[in-house]
Amino acid sequence: MKFIHCSDIHLGSSLTSHFDSETAETRRNELTHTFERLAEYAKQNGVTAIIIAGDLFDRKTIRASLKEKVLQIVQNYPQTDFLYLKGNHDKDTPFPPPENTPCNLKLFQESWTSFDYGEVTVSGVCLNDTNCRSVYDTLRLNSGRINLVTMHGGTITSGNESPDTVTIRRLKAKNIDYLALGDYHSYQCEKLDRRGVYCYSGCLEGRGFDETGEKGFVLLDCEKGQVEHRFIPFCTRTVHEIDVDITDVSPSKIESIVSDAIKEVRNKDLLRVNLTGVYPPESFKNLLYLQQKLEHDFYYAEVRDKTRIKIDPASYADGVSLKSEFIRLVLADEKLTQEQSDKIIACGISALKGEEIVL
Repeated sequence: MKFIHCSDIHLGSSLTSHFDSETAETRRNELTHTFERLAEYAKQNGVTAIIIAGDLFDRKTIRASLKEKVLQIVQNYPQTDFLYLKGNHDKDTPFPPPENTPCNLKLFQESWTSFDYGEVTVSGVCLNDTNCRSVYDTLRLNSGRINLVTMHGGTITSGNESPDTVTIRRLKAKNIDYLALGDYHSYQCEKLDRRGVYCYSGCLEGRGFDETGEKGFVLLDCEKGQVEHRFIPFCTRTVHEIDVDITDVSPSKIESIVSDAIKEVRNKDLLRVNLTGVYPPESFKNLLYLQQKLEHDFYYAEVRDKTRIKIDPASYADGVSLKSEFIRLVLADEKLTQEQSDKIIACGISALKGEEIVL
């Protein structure tokens, strides 16, 4: 018997931090389509139920058309149960409508709720201010069954328990075979106790540069009292953030160095290149050209300059040129940060050379 563990899909995200309104709308539709592809995957692979461990939606207020689309997806796959636990983002989202809840959409409540499938029991609870400390004492699981448990929150081992945390210590020796968690957006799996594991599936799609790498879900195969689990990459687009050290690289070679560093990135993906290292103040980096080239080659791309100017103060201590005097004045200003000094010197050198100043 197979189950899918997914979480943090965040349908209805604004996605306007990086995209214009049209691209953001396209990307939002892709997130919804990935959820629909997940349902199709479940059908094609004989999955009994999809466990959604929180944050199916991104916020309380979402478009009626999006709610209708999600309901339609659930209804189109009646052979698969959708076991939905609300997280901190969607706990107040009015979904599903009480008068129109498909029979295969089942909700976890604010007390332990369980659904049985053959030898498997799937249990879950939505945490709140009232129950976040007591739920651990009320969890009762049959040791003779395969027990999948669902919660949403960041893991803690001790300390203040809240609706946003799951206390791993208090779930040990509870006959849990697999603890399906939501909240963290990257796949993580750790040993819970001698019997079970706890796992974050991560999100289905990376939405920004804090969600880099492969995204997908966890496929569970439950048979003869055992649970096998494996991560399945499933995202439409992968988000990449790549550091490229350009220390001692001539300006004419920067583009080539970057190209080598990103050669494994698919053109349909999202890319951020961070230029790092140190460079002489006389060097000119044509970042605008590099940015435009990457924008042409990838779905979304940006270049960030995190380099530092390589300056030996002793080299300019006794110089009589205008450049030496300028650099001495900037370095002597104790109010400036290193980043501000680097920027001022770079702009000043460009001005002295008669070049365009790039801010």
